[in-house]
Amino acid sequence: HAFHPETRDMGIVTPDFRSFTKVGFEGRLSVVSEREIRHGGVHRYLVQFSSGELSVADGVGFVFSSRLPCSKNIQRIVSIFVNQRGRICMRIFADIVRASACVKPLELGDWVELTMDLDEHVASFSIWPRGVAGWPATGGRPTSTAVFPYGQRLSKVNQAGNKNAKLNVGHLACVVKNVGVTITVAS
Repeated sequence: HAFHPETRDMGIVTPDFRSFTKVGFEGRLSVVSEREIRHGGVHRYLVQFSSGELSVADGVGFVFSSRLPCSKNIQRIVSIFVNQRGRICMRIFADIVRASACVKPLELGDWVELTMDLDEHVASFSIWPRGVAGWPATGGRPTSTAVFPYGQRLSKVNQAGNKNAKLNVGHLACVVKNVGVTITVAS
């Protein structure tokens, strides 16, 4: 996986587009998308907030959309994400729905593993501590894990007559608020 080329407009990216550091738009949320749309199947991501000062608005998630790059107006997206406090949430346009599922609060250096099953409509978030070499410990276990079956909840939104969201298509997206925060995708 790699970040979308538009990330150059929001900060500094490595040549392979796998690491991004926010340098502008202080205090505003930046939505950093991956470069490919995923259709059906199971998709795994490994993302780290590797430097900077995290804000409670920072997070890692999946946007249900067949378009890239992601809308900069987050009130126009449907997504599922884990925020810095470890709470699993769904954004349904202007509304935030907090799930009872949660993981430990995200700390600088933690690895967030997101597994999206776009066929069964299940998201799984696991938090892995940074290992000795900076990577998650191989053969170890995550610090915490939360599984969230999002399909039934988002289907109710579609049935309620709001704009429909296709639940089997989308892309990774990370939210960064503070200048100087670096995110790395390792999957």
